[in-house]
Amino acid sequence: MLRLAAPFAYAPSVNTSPASTSDAGPAPAGPTPAGTTPAGPGAVSTVVVEVMLKPEIHDPQGEAIAGACHRLGFGEVLAVRQGKRFEVQISAPPGAASQQRIAELAAGLLANPVIEEFTIHAA
Repeated sequence: MLRLAAPFAYAPSVNTSPASTSDAGPAPAGPTPAGTTPAGPGAVSTVVVEVMLKPEIHDPQGEAIAGACHRLGFGEVLAVRQGKRFEVQISAPPGAASQQRIAELAAGLLANPVIEEFTIHAA
């Protein structure tokens, strides 16, 4: 199941490491405003994909973590569900096409669609 955090938007970031700026020219004069994509080659957007077991799937690792919480004195913890977080950097402009590509990546590689669901949102 694909769930997108609403509203979906990429939070672009610029790779300004010395190795990457030599071919792309000088770095921008100032920080890039949030929600915009820097012009030119070298623009990189970071997208977060969070993968969780579907609610109806038993989570023994989450139960083990909850048990450990209780043994360590965190009695207020009722339940834990364990998941995975991926930060994916893409070299595509934000938009529906890049959003679709990240969803394809998540469904085909990062998550098992039989037992897991994922959300996609800006970093």
